[in-house]
Amino acid sequence: MVSKRIQRQIDRLLNQAEEAITSEDWATVGARVRSVLAIDRPSTDAMTHLAAAQRALGAILDSAPPIGSTSTGVGAPDTEQRRRG
Repeated sequence: MVSKRIQRQIDRLLNQAEEAITSEDWATVGARVRSVLAIDRPSTDAMTHLAAAQRALGAILDSAPPIGSTSTGVGAPDTEQRRRG
């Protein structure tokens, strides 16, 4: 059992994580709930939020185009013409 003071800190961090969820700021969600887990390892709420943040961040990374690619290809022929010119 944690003290009232520590519980207030945990509650504040979880509230911040919940606010970050509404704005889809998944990095902040992860940071806040990792802080909670450092203080109170068996926090079910923190574990649930952390799993959601990891899924969301994974989905973001999975849907991002590869580095250096262009979505439309616009500009590539122009660049090639300048090299030849």
